[in-house]
Amino acid sequence: MFTRELLENILEQSNLYATQHGRRLNMTMEELLGIIGVMMMTGYRTTHNKKHLWSAKDDVSSVWAQELMPRNRFLELLQNLHLADNSNISKDRYYKGADVVLGLLNKCAVPPGHAIFFDNLFTSLELLDVLSDMGLGGCGTVRENRLGGAPFSDKKVLEKKQRGTMEWLSDGDNLVVRWNDNRVVTVATN
Repeated sequence: MFTRELLENILEQSNLYATQHGRRLNMTMEELLGIIGVMMMTGYRTTHNKKHLWSAKDDVSSVWAQELMPRNRFLELLQNLHLADNSNISKDRYYKGADVVLGLLNKCAVPPGHAIFFDNLFTSLELLDVLSDMGLGGCGTVRENRLGGAPFSDKKVLEKKQRGTMEWLSDGDNLVVRWNDNRVVTVATN
């Protein structure tokens, strides 16, 4: 899952990001692996605030996290964890999410005719267009700022309507559906 090349890129980009923001990080590979380990374990544990891992309270603390590194160092590393070079930003607004999705597709050699599902960190109408060009379907929840100005009702208006109320828009290639559930949810597909 985490190749040496990927880990080295994350390490380089995280240190670069800190430098770009006037901070001296000097994250090591051992620290990066520690952060990844803590993140994986906190996905498994019910502790919602990672700071609690360093607490003196037995019900939320974690000896392994405390022995791994000091809490403030963990938070500093986490604050600067970065995967892409912001000084070399693509003009495409969807570039970071697309790079991840397309990179994984390239490694997995997904044949045309299959569908890819992702969450709002990756979904954009532009990415769906790229997937269509590759002969792949795509579907995922989408953030408001990645709708390309689609003329939906204001979220606050939709929230006041009955649960299950929905709207949809299509440009012939992509379909975007918005509905009121416990909150307003927007999904895009090609």
